[in-house]
Amino acid sequence: MSLSALAIELDLTDEELDSIPLEPQDLQESTGNSGDMVYEYYFYVPDSTPVEILKKKGWAVGECVYVSRNVFDEPEEPEE
Repeated sequence: MSLSALAIELDLTDEELDSIPLEPQDLQESTGNSGDMVYEYYFYVPDSTPVEILKKKGWAVGECVYVSRNVFDEPEEPEE
């Protein structure tokens, strides 16, 4: 899991993401009713998130933020 990919998805720098702090285990899977397929990931904005980040993103502490399920996909290797 690349935290840089998460930073890009959230439109934050790596340093800004590090300051939240948000760990990979903080991301939850949204699997819908069946529980068979991941539709997206989400996390709740931690209370330790710097005010500057809250203002930049328009977030509130405790707010649920959704992240694309594809954010952690590995790039495809070119065919030879």
